[in-house]
Amino acid sequence: MVKLMTNVPKIGRAQVFNLSEANQLLPVIQKITQRLHVKNFEIESRLQRLLMADPRRRHYQDEFKENITEWKTKMEGLGVRVNNLWQIQFSVGSGFLCWQFPELVIAHFLPENKQWDERIKLKEYLETYDPDWAY
Repeated sequence: MVKLMTNVPKIGRAQVFNLSEANQLLPVIQKITQRLHVKNFEIESRLQRLLMADPRRRHYQDEFKENITEWKTKMEGLGVRVNNLWQIQFSVGSGFLCWQFPELVIAHFLPENKQWDERIKLKEYLETYDPDWAY
């Protein structure tokens, strides 16, 4: 059973989270992402079966784009930052907790002004720096 969040983010505004708040919100993010990821996979499968000249391609391409836009809008509505498709960041003020589909947990930290591929394992970051947002 998922615990009810005590600090629900203000819809549509980027939020500053602590680790506990991010972990509480993660199941919602995972559920939304899983649903829209499956939907995109189905659309991609249909597109692959169509000839390039098939007029139905346009419909599926538009549906694919709308699905991605829906995901991005929902993620931003929850107060998280979208890094790339199926990748999000929870701001902690001094950097970001990182998650990407299909990870099961938030397992990385990204310092400010760094790129996604420069993420640090969260456990190592917590052991080294013991930040306030971890509590």
